[in-house]
Amino acid sequence: MKKLLLAKTTILFLLFSSSLIAQDLRWVSSAGYDSLGFTGTFSSLSKIMVVNERLFVVINKSSNFDQFLYSDDNGVNWQESGLSPANFFPVVLASGQSNSMYAYGLTTSFALGIAKSTDLGENWEVIPIQAGVSGNFEFFVHNSGNLLMAGRSADIILSKDGGENWVKKNSINENDQVENIRNLVSFGDYFFAHGRNSNSTSEKGLYRMHKEDSTWAFLGDTTNVKDDNNYFHDNDVVYDEENQRMIMLWENPFQSGGDDDDIMLAYSDNFGENWIYKTKTDIGDPIKSGEYEELAIKGDKLMIVVKDGVQTGGNRVIAIDKDLSGSGYVNTTADFEGTEDENRMRQLKANSTAAFGYRELRDPYRKMLFTYPEQTASTVSNEEEGSTPEKFTLEQNYPNPFNPSTNIKFNLPQASEVSLKVYNMLGQEVAVLVNEQMSSGLQTVKFDASNLSSGMYIYRLQAGNISETKKMMLIK
Repeated sequence: MKKLLLAKTTILFLLFSSSLIAQDLRWVSSAGYDSLGFTGTFSSLSKIMVVNERLFVVINKSSNFDQFLYSDDNGVNWQESGLSPANFFPVVLASGQSNSMYAYGLTTSFALGIAKSTDLGENWEVIPIQAGVSGNFEFFVHNSGNLLMAGRSADIILSKDGGENWVKKNSINENDQVENIRNLVSFGDYFFAHGRNSNSTSEKGLYRMHKEDSTWAFLGDTTNVKDDNNYFHDNDVVYDEENQRMIMLWENPFQSGGDDDDIMLAYSDNFGENWIYKTKTDIGDPIKSGEYEELAIKGDKLMIVVKDGVQTGGNRVIAIDKDLSGSGYVNTTADFEGTEDENRMRQLKANSTAAFGYRELRDPYRKMLFTYPEQTASTVSNEEEGSTPEKFTLEQNYPNPFNPSTNIKFNLPQASEVSLKVYNMLGQEVAVLVNEQMSSGLQTVKFDASNLSSGMYIYRLQAGNISETKKMMLIK
């Protein structure tokens, strides 16, 4: 309780000092994680995940799965999930954004099975696999109850009954199949696989299949996507749900070298059918050296791990506006200290308020979880209290995730008729917080969700003919 009170006091103090915010907006080691004692080579962090705002870490002991922990306050406090070697031994954890989570692995009787959670990892049900699974699976995704797995030397298989029965889903047409799978991801209503045509080595790249379809369509050669083997990994492609946009790492398909024209990113607004390319100059990165390695979306920012030698020893993590307009550039790791390996940020992940990654410290050879906090500097200025803001803005609710109440702030440049409503993920209105004329200035509205169940919600602000929408997570 004292820790929480101290954190609230610190936040209030920072809100009154934009200069302090600018200084303290940095990557910091997670004291909450460090206090768990997972240091050294015997027991250490092996995987970071973010699912619906909740932060997860996998802890390995002697290179084997040991614990699956979660945090609802960006790493300050941790809870054990219901997934443990006592009831299930996961081999692959599925990616996907919903309250349902899945893992593929072994039951306590060493039979193949699927572990399923419908409450964001707190409780798990083990489902024995009945048929259709054979091979070494490395990739696992889910979309609206449809489960898809694949491996470099294993077929793509699909289950529509929660993991009990699986069928092969490699077909492109009657004669051709997708093989040599290097990754699976799922965005919108589609699954994406990176592989090659079994009968045409020239068709190596990105394939797409609708979740209700049975065949794959070749979207085009993406051999310029960043990867040692010309394939993308899960951190190399992200989905901007707000704008329904895929963003991927990309090399320049037309020229090489270190000049301003090197293409580093590509994005698609139609789920991979067409791509628009962006150079470092386009997105506002002023440093010409360095290769982009990992991506994550934090609120309205695109976070990028850059491998270069600009700062002592290794990787920058930069932030730019996720609309790729060329603004908002920040080198978030400018003050990192240490040796080359210690400076390298790995497994970049993010929710709406913070980014996460680990650094591998040489002494005493441990992986430390680091967090990059909410970007509050953009919403705090040196203007005197009561002044009129220049533009309409809707801030991320705080705290987020929350239970049971949270505050929503917004700026009105002029007096307006204001509507602030909350919707569930089915688009059903669950609360009307504001529906009246409001004066200009900074407004704060408290939302009490005591009568709602845990889950993701959307809040939409409309003032005159301007509107903006954001997501928030209620966890009870």
